Parts: sequence; C-alpha cells; structure tokens
Amino acid sequence: MSRRLTLGAYALPSYHAESDPPQPEFMRQQLDLLAAADPLGFDSVWINEHHFDSWGGLMSAPQLVLAGLSQRTQRIRLGTSIAVLGLHHPLETAEQMATLDLMSGGRLDFGIGRGSEPYDYEAYGVDYAQAQARTEEALDLILRAWTSKRFSHSGTFFEVPEVELWPLPKQQPHPPVWVSCSSTRSSFEWTARRGYNLLTLGFPRPVPAFAETVRIYQDEWEAVGRDPADYQIGTLYHTIVCEKSEDARQLAVRCFGRFLAGLRHSALRPTRFSQAGRASAALSELNVTSLIDQGRLIAGNPREVADMLTYLQGEVGFTHLNHMFQFGGLSFELAQQSMALYAAEVMPKLRAAGVAAMSTRQPVADH
Repeated sequence: MSRRLTLGAYALPSYHAESDPPQPEFMRQQLDLLAAADPLGFDSVWINEHHFDSWGGLMSAPQLVLAGLSQRTQRIRLGTSIAVLGLHHPLETAEQMATLDLMSGGRLDFGIGRGSEPYDYEAYGVDYAQAQARTEEALDLILRAWTSKRFSHSGTFFEVPEVELWPLPKQQPHPPVWVSCSSTRSSFEWTARRGYNLLTLGFPRPVPAFAETVRIYQDEWEAVGRDPADYQIGTLYHTIVCEKSEDARQLAVRCFGRFLAGLRHSALRPTRFSQAGRASAALSELNVTSLIDQGRLIAGNPREVADMLTYLQGEVGFTHLNHMFQFGGLSFELAQQSMALYAAEVMPKLRAAGVAAMSTRQPVADH
C-alpha cells in the first residue's frame, strides 16, 4: 500500500535583534516567505505557537498569521503546529479556528498539543501539571462544538451552558486533527486510538530511536483495527539547501546552533513553582555537525538533500514532511534561495517517487 508524500513549509521564528531586521520588517518577510510556498508547489504551511520569548514569540497567535496567509494564497493548506490548547478557553479556540477555516475556503489543518513551556502556562495562570488533561478536555469540547447543533459541557476544567457555536468550519465534520507527540509512549498510543494524525520532530533523537517512537503510533493504529492507509504522520526538519554542499553545512552549523541556544534559554526561564527539568534544554549541547551527518538536520546540495530525505522517509515512514527554512538568524534572502532551490530540484525528485512508504517495515524501494 502507498500514498502521496506531502510537503510543507514551517515557521517557529527565533528572533535575534542584533542581526535580524526590526520586528515589523521581520514579520513582513516571514509572511512573504511562507506565502511563496504556494506558487512554489508546497502542499501546506504551518505556524507554531510560543509566548513571551524571542524564541518563537513573534508568532504567538498562529491563527492570526494563518488568517493573513489565507488571503495571500489560493491552494496550500494552513496548519497550526501546534495550537497550545491548554492555555485557552476551548470555545474561543473553536470560534477562531472555524473562522480561519471559512476564510481559507476549508484549508485548515488543526494541529494541537499541550505545549512544552511551563513558563507560558504560569503566565496565563494555569497549572502546568494539568496541561495534558486540560488539552484533552479542550479538544473534546472543540470537536463537540464543531459537530453539534447545540451542546453543553460539564468537565473537570470547563463548564459550558447550552450554546450553539457560530461560525462552524467549512470542512465537515471538522478540520483534520493533528496531535503533537515527542517521546511519551502513552501519547503516541492515545493519538492512534483516537484516530488523529501525528506530528513529530526529527532532530531530537537519532534516526533509529525516532523510528521506534513513530512505530508505537503505527502499531497502535493497526491494533485497534484502523486501516493503515488512513493515518498521517508529519515530521519537521530544519533545512538549508545550497548549490554547494559546504555552504549549506556552514550555514546550518551557525544558524542551528543559535536556534538551539534560543531553545535552551526558553526552556530554562524560571517559574514560580518547581518544575521537572525540560529535556529540551539539554539539546543545546548537541553537536550540530554530527546532526547533519546523522540526518537529523538537513543541509547540503539538492542531490544530497533528496537522497537523505528519501532515506529518512524509508526509515521513519512519515507521510508528510515539514521544512523550517528560516531559523537562527539566517537571512530571509538565503532562506528564500534555499526554499526555491528545494522546490526546483529536491521536490521533483521526491514527487517522482510518487508515494510515501506506509511503514518503516516497507522500504521505499518496494513501491
């Protein structure tokens, strides 16, 4: 069994005031870069939600950014990766996302998760220890709001009197739901049991370990009797493509190192209540050059990038591939060149295969 591999452009901008343009210009250039994904042939764009920090905070309201992009694009799908449900009232999220789906003509992909920042939850006055449970209840409430004429809800965290949601999304019964999972087995299993699509990150773990976590989702999907042709697995890679391999590698080492430093700063922000240490803080100690060699950071000439992504797809079994082309102070001019080169020379090679492997146990060559 096989399916088409879809490709997306992704943004979690790490802002560096000492080298990046002023914030209004940075935002304009970021939107220009993402809007260009449509004519270049990408299938989607995705925006991440972070708060109160230069690492990701410039796009703290992904639905607003995507609403703007919905008016500048015609075809590509618009994804939240992720909307942090535990921070917000689910009725507000349901209204805003339904509005976005209507504005875009039914192009929303609703990616959600609890988020990984205790600092953000504390700023919103929410106990991070409740984040996962709040997220699950919020998602259930949002889906009820989208699929019911009138409804009420009485839960652990939210009380809703009988209401009728306006507006409803264009996509019926509702936009596709994607859930972010990183390393917790129960999260992968829950996502598969509920029939949701999966969002993952490619760089934190070596490829074999990453493939093992994805297999948890695949196995649970089939164990509960779902057709493996129906799941979607999305994976994100930071990506730089240059005509010369060494140019791409040098840029990746410099810019991804800055991106990881920003991640560490965000992860180590002090919180009022004691929190378990975030594993992501340790990621700043990773050797960036070795990440490229291991296929956890994508940098090279078009042939090298296409070969590496084909290998990774066969190992991991993703069906959707997201790329972050601008990160760590990389200029938008270079990011645009990288993205255009990817579209011109890497994308056709990936499209030529025509399909994505259904699981890590079925090599791409078999299709």
